[in-house]
Amino acid sequence: MLALVTTSVLVLVAGSVIGVVAPGATVGGSNVDTGSHTNPESVSDSADLSAVERQMADRLATRVRSGSVNISQNNAADIRQSVNDSEYQELLDRYARVANETGHVNRSIAFRRVQSDQLEFTKAVEGYWDLYEWYRTIKSAEKSPEGFYRGTYASQELSLESKQVAQQLERKWRNVNESHSELVASQRRLDNLTASNETSLSQINRTVSEINQTHQTVRNEEFIRTSLILRPRSSEISFTDPLKVDGQLRTRKGRPVANRNLTFSVGNEIVHTQTDSLGRFDLIYRPTNLSVTTTTLPIRLIPENESLYLSSQQVIEVSIEQTPTEIDADVTPTKLAYGDKVEVSGTIGHGNVGASNVTYLVLINDQVIAQNTSGPTGEYNESFRVPAGVPSGPQSIEVIVPREERILSSANESVVVDVAESETTLVVTAEHVGDRTVRVSGSIETVAGRQVAHQQIHISANGTTLGTVTTGPSGHFKQTFAVPTDVGRSGPFSSFEVITLKATYDGELTNLQSDFTERTVNVSSSPIGVSIAGGVAVLVMLGVSFVATRRIIRALVNRPRNYDGPPQHKGTGATSKVSSADYRTLLSAVRDHIESERYEMAVILSYQVLRQRYAQNIANGTRQTPWEFYRSCEQSGMDEKTLTVIEELTTLYEQVQFRAVSLSTGSVEPVLNRLETVLGNEDEIDESRGTN
Repeated sequence: MLALVTTSVLVLVAGSVIGVVAPGATVGGSNVDTGSHTNPESVSDSADLSAVERQMADRLATRVRSGSVNISQNNAADIRQSVNDSEYQELLDRYARVANETGHVNRSIAFRRVQSDQLEFTKAVEGYWDLYEWYRTIKSAEKSPEGFYRGTYASQELSLESKQVAQQLERKWRNVNESHSELVASQRRLDNLTASNETSLSQINRTVSEINQTHQTVRNEEFIRTSLILRPRSSEISFTDPLKVDGQLRTRKGRPVANRNLTFSVGNEIVHTQTDSLGRFDLIYRPTNLSVTTTTLPIRLIPENESLYLSSQQVIEVSIEQTPTEIDADVTPTKLAYGDKVEVSGTIGHGNVGASNVTYLVLINDQVIAQNTSGPTGEYNESFRVPAGVPSGPQSIEVIVPREERILSSANESVVVDVAESETTLVVTAEHVGDRTVRVSGSIETVAGRQVAHQQIHISANGTTLGTVTTGPSGHFKQTFAVPTDVGRSGPFSSFEVITLKATYDGELTNLQSDFTERTVNVSSSPIGVSIAGGVAVLVMLGVSFVATRRIIRALVNRPRNYDGPPQHKGTGATSKVSSADYRTLLSAVRDHIESERYEMAVILSYQVLRQRYAQNIANGTRQTPWEFYRSCEQSGMDEKTLTVIEELTTLYEQVQFRAVSLSTGSVEPVLNRLETVLGNEDEIDESRGTN
């Protein structure tokens, strides 16, 4: 009897424990080895790339080199397509995820920049060669009236069209050289970051050199070269004392370029003027962004799009004197509350002269609200709505001109405003969505009806904190929370517990008042009365079993000797396969973990799904480390898409085991989506095989 009572107590305790653990258990059990193991290929010096990242970086470097070969007239389109295809983009995306986890985000950015610059360069090269072919067609027709244009254009009209196409070629030629400079710079940055000496600049340079030689022929055929003569009145300049230049524009043969509107690039600004009948002009340049250390100033003619005159340039010597910046600021209104529209306007310059193209910032309570550049006469105008993160009371709205060693100095101007505190209303609903899980949703707005975005709401259950949720752009929020098993109240035979959920907005460090609200919801529970009744039932069953066992033993002792016992039945020996319903149940649990921001649990459970599905196809699959399992899958001949999912999920799982990564929805959910796609495709194949 003592043994019987002891066994019953143990069964009762075990049943209670199972009742607590069961709601989170996986379907069909688990054969997954969850110990922490390191991919042996990734063990290297801390300065090296991980094995996965190094392999992907090598593949990307190969694509970079293949996208920088000598682009001829015939293969420009093919190379552009290669640089912009989906396979290259997918490889970049995968590398970005790995580089983000290994702390090499700058390398990922560098690869993307090279791809973008390669695409722009190949587009520019392709555009030039396509237009050049059209130009040569027109020139051939111009020289051969009996050719393609016979009876359509007169010789004079053909000549005019060739000049128009030549002007377009001039712009495309500049585009080729500008995109070439950007690509060279980005490739050198990439080489420095990856410590690679394998560049393809020689191929790129040959491509540009070929275009430059070709375009020189076009220039000689269609354009007129110019000569620029500049005579500055004074080399000492400032914002209040602008540069004044007497100039003349002539052709290389000495003929004046008369009565023409001219555009010049002076430093980093644009200046317009006009020539007289002798090609003479006056140029006035008021600098606003020049460095005080500037000693030489290039002045370059920018021909108009329709002009047949080529650009020319001259460099003059200057001496810069700094001028203090003056800011005029006006704020309307000055009494504010959350969501009110505020306008900030004024001028930037010195004295009565406004400064154009000057960068400025508008701040409130040290928060940058706007960034822009001043207009042609130094004017600026910005409008914004008062954010919640500005505390109530007197606050300053500042206009700042941040400048380091420029011809106009740094400056700031501020206006004091009064921010009132706004009363808020917190609206919350709660519902039971399964087991001990509740979904909390709602919104927060002011009494004036303005919805409050990007604010945290604290959620608790019977005084126990469950977590926080942040309002979206529309002021609404929704999130699922798991209620701990020790929270709640119920009777001994009740199958649910009453939970009081409290949502609190504290409004700290804002111009909004705090608010809270409560909601009651029932969640599932395992009644202790049922467990006790189950224990009593176990006691009865054990007693019956004890009596029955004694009778069976007594019967076996007294049975005839020739009795062979009951007939034996052999099992089929078939190995059952985990059903797709099990996967969907597990993946649904993974979704719940992601919604509750339990990303580590989502990764671990996803990996269990993976091992449950594929371990039965791999020899010793249930006892292998994660990376041993991955290599076994690779050797078994799995398709590339499935292997990619296994590799990504194994990497995430390893990082979770070592707590070497901060996970988010953006890093976990895409992998889960691909896992669901792979499993869904296999279910369809299995169903098809069963039908056949």
